[in-house]
Amino acid sequence: YNEYKSYLRMFLAKHGAQQVAGFATMPSIVTRLVGKFNVDRSYEPHKKMKFQDKVFDMSFPLEMPELTYAGAASAPVEVSKLSNGVTAVSMDTNSPVVKVGVFCGAGAKVETAETRGLTHVLKNAWFGTTTRRTIVGGYREPAQCGVDMNVLSSRDMFGVVADCTRDTSDLILDHMCQNFICPEFFEHELSAAKKESLNQSHLALTNADVFLVEEAHRMAYRNKGLGNSIFLHERDAANVSRDSALQFVGENMRDSNNIIVMGIGMDMELVGNLADEYLWSLQGGSIAPPESKYHGSQERHIETGGDLVKVLYLVEGAPIGTRDALLFNLLKYISGGSATSPVKYGGQNSKLAAACKDHLRHPFQAHSLNISYADGGLFGCSLTGHYSEIEHLVKNCSSVMRDLSNGVSDDDLQAAKNKLKHAVILEQDNLSSLLESSAAESLAVGSHSSASQICGAIDAITAEDVAGAAKKVTTTTPIMVSIGNGDNMPMLRDLK
Repeated sequence: YNEYKSYLRMFLAKHGAQQVAGFATMPSIVTRLVGKFNVDRSYEPHKKMKFQDKVFDMSFPLEMPELTYAGAASAPVEVSKLSNGVTAVSMDTNSPVVKVGVFCGAGAKVETAETRGLTHVLKNAWFGTTTRRTIVGGYREPAQCGVDMNVLSSRDMFGVVADCTRDTSDLILDHMCQNFICPEFFEHELSAAKKESLNQSHLALTNADVFLVEEAHRMAYRNKGLGNSIFLHERDAANVSRDSALQFVGENMRDSNNIIVMGIGMDMELVGNLADEYLWSLQGGSIAPPESKYHGSQERHIETGGDLVKVLYLVEGAPIGTRDALLFNLLKYISGGSATSPVKYGGQNSKLAAACKDHLRHPFQAHSLNISYADGGLFGCSLTGHYSEIEHLVKNCSSVMRDLSNGVSDDDLQAAKNKLKHAVILEQDNLSSLLESSAAESLAVGSHSSASQICGAIDAITAEDVAGAAKKVTTTTPIMVSIGNGDNMPMLRDLK
């Protein structure tokens, strides 16, 4: 207390009593609260407290037992093949709230010229009328259970996911499987779904980044397989009908060997029983999807004027679940990292940024890109810069990608490994990302890798492995697509 008063006097003398007038009464307040304690006297704690003629025992222990950290709990992932070929995947976390997903390895890549955009329409019409429920029941029953259900559609996967309680998982899985088993797709429901799909397409394609990714896939795979758009376009809307939808689902989404039922928070017995109950009628065999063959040496610019230019410079990547895909992911963090780094301003020190920041006056953006599918992929960099400096930006960044084959330092390799392992652990920590990534890997290679297995594989990568993967990047003919002001946009032949 005396020490406190001495500090207070020093504070008042330094800052003036007028500025801290409120502190002038602090000594008297402290005296009333603390009382006249003697610092040399030891006081015994109160063991009994009397209140309104009642006595309470206050002699409870104040010490906390020492706790040891044994690491984060990780539920094992179990994979089982049912009698009809459906794959069941479970991760029992003993949670009352579970995540359920039914995934089919048939996305936009299985569409033909007559059915382009159909998976986008099915995404918006999935909870419509079936032979067992009306569209009202399809939406009302999950809502009454407080369930959030969504449909996911990509180039090589179509899935239905839901967050629900464990005791309602059987009802929800029944809803999710309805259109795999007994769809109807009435014309009036498809009409509403087509309008919604066209609105979503128009909105999404106004985003330059989305438009560039779509155009890059179209060029790289020449409008076949992975080159198909994930959106419905006006020119294809007239081909979507009830007959085409029923035929598409029957040919591509009823192959039991290509369907996965996954439950996070559920044990294998429960997932297997539910999958067997609701998908027992599915059989193996479906039309094989068209081969997605990469074609390089292509370029395109979309002129829109303005001051900015966005560029995608890409080469052929690696399929999901392969060792090359892991190496390309490591190359991504060695060269330029991710567009959404978990470290604020962390991308400023990447190789791509370092190669350009001393030569450009205007703001720019450069990061690496790696997209993997079941039968292919794309790897490269995404660039945004001022039109007057875009030539230097593209040339410097393409040079960085080619120089990766010359080898990387041990420090750069270890830093990239740490970043990649961090990204893997973050993805596994997010149940939605874990559900999708596990389903995509299981559909592609038939198994699932845990975070510890992936991190172990990352640690085993050597500098020679990275150099070998980088040589594949330099020997593959690239594609380049850009949008914006193309006055100073270089050609592919100028980048050699």
